[in-house]
Amino acid sequence: MKISNIYRIKRYNYRIVVGIGKFDGFHIGHQKLVSKIIEISHKLNAVPAVFTFKNYPFDTRLSLWKDKTEAFKKYGIRLCLWANFSEIHQMSAQNFMDMIKTICNLRGIVVGENFRFGFHRKGDISFLKTWTKTNHIKLSIVKTVIINNKIVSSSEIKKLIKNSCFQEAALLLGRYFTIEGRFIKGRGIGKTIEFPTINIDIKNKNTPVQPAVYACFVKHKNRMFKAAVFYGKSPTFNTPLSFEIHILDETNIDIDKNDIFTIIPIKKIRGIKNFSSPQALTNQIKKDIAKTEKILDSIDFSSLFYKV
Repeated sequence: MKISNIYRIKRYNYRIVVGIGKFDGFHIGHQKLVSKIIEISHKLNAVPAVFTFKNYPFDTRLSLWKDKTEAFKKYGIRLCLWANFSEIHQMSAQNFMDMIKTICNLRGIVVGENFRFGFHRKGDISFLKTWTKTNHIKLSIVKTVIINNKIVSSSEIKKLIKNSCFQEAALLLGRYFTIEGRFIKGRGIGKTIEFPTINIDIKNKNTPVQPAVYACFVKHKNRMFKAAVFYGKSPTFNTPLSFEIHILDETNIDIDKNDIFTIIPIKKIRGIKNFSSPQALTNQIKKDIAKTEKILDSIDFSSLFYKV
């Protein structure tokens, strides 16, 4: 797949069908849109393409740039055009579409039915219908996907994850929500209270996950483990914001520097609390682990290998 900044690409002479969107999380609505891009591009003998943003100023985000581009490639996109949000946010809808048409042999456009774009979001479906008719370009509108009376959208998925509704979020994403990070050396506090932890530095600093203790599955070197995961600042030990993994079913894990861990949160166990003493915290962690084991034992985690 070719990836090009829209301001740096030379004239792309191949016929293209382009889908436009932010594609945060690449949920099942995005997957449906990309499937339509592929379908239309085959009919028009064109290259399937997308236009998206890099460095969009989300308060929280579901996926990073690498996640999006890998998803595009996996689903058959052959050209990814992008711009930094700061480069383009004041451009009118008319100027944006004229720019795309200038640099590409544009044959088709695919967008969702609630799509809006351009400065102050003045570009809408009505504008696109007029613009595409004038320029003899095919326009395809993809209907919104609704599951369990919820519109499938990045904002809805973020809301679900923020409220720890991970199973519902998975239905809208089409896969389990994951948090990925690399191993870093911690302060060793876990060992002093009988529960050693693996500290990780997560890649997505703007995750919608809220500070709490969670029952999770954790993937490391193609192995899946059950774990209780703490995310937050420890008021008991005055530690900074961090992700700490306590593996339940394995005490000796071969961990190398910068190893990658993938966390799959299943259910929130409790919020962050301040404990009067390390012993009080130890007693609470024992209860957390018992709850975590009960929750995770009810799930066939072997299936997670194919959905992460």
